[in-house]
Amino acid sequence: MRLLFDSIKLRMEDLAAESVKQFAQLHRKLESSEDRDRAIARAMLETAISPDSQTVANLGTVIATQTVTEPTTWVEVNSLIADLTRLGANDLRALKVLYSRQAAIVSDPRAGTHEFHVVFKDVTSAAAAEGFSPEQFYAHCGRLFGFGLAIHINQNSSFEGPDELCFGMSTRGLTLGKLLGFEESSD
Repeated sequence: MRLLFDSIKLRMEDLAAESVKQFAQLHRKLESSEDRDRAIARAMLETAISPDSQTVANLGTVIATQTVTEPTTWVEVNSLIADLTRLGANDLRALKVLYSRQAAIVSDPRAGTHEFHVVFKDVTSAAAAEGFSPEQFYAHCGRLFGFGLAIHINQNSSFEGPDELCFGMSTRGLTLGKLLGFEESSD
């Protein structure tokens, strides 16, 4: 009899612990659904006031990608939506150039600034192929820096000349690139 009651007690404790875990998961989902609703509401508001059809399309892409793949939190998506409406088409083209050449570096937690210097000549070549002059590309990278989507890397004379700059995509830029589907279209 004792064994039966001990077995019942152990199972009830297991079930109670599982219920606590399920409740915590449900609570997190409810919180994230509120965050999701805020992000969608912001996208809808921005859609209503945006005259640019590409911005609206980008907002839809961000919401859809986050819904399906969840590369980040809905709180961050809400913030990125606000930023996305203030970025121009050329800013996003510059981000796409950085993404195409630096996504692997940014994804590697062991990577340092050295790796950005190594590939930056390739980045500037890709920017030129996209029609950017060096000054235009640096200006758009500077804007991306202001939104936390890129970082300015201190000059290294082993890689850059005195009139050259080096920018690296930030993890936030990587996240926005993923949300915009840059992975599928990067070279």
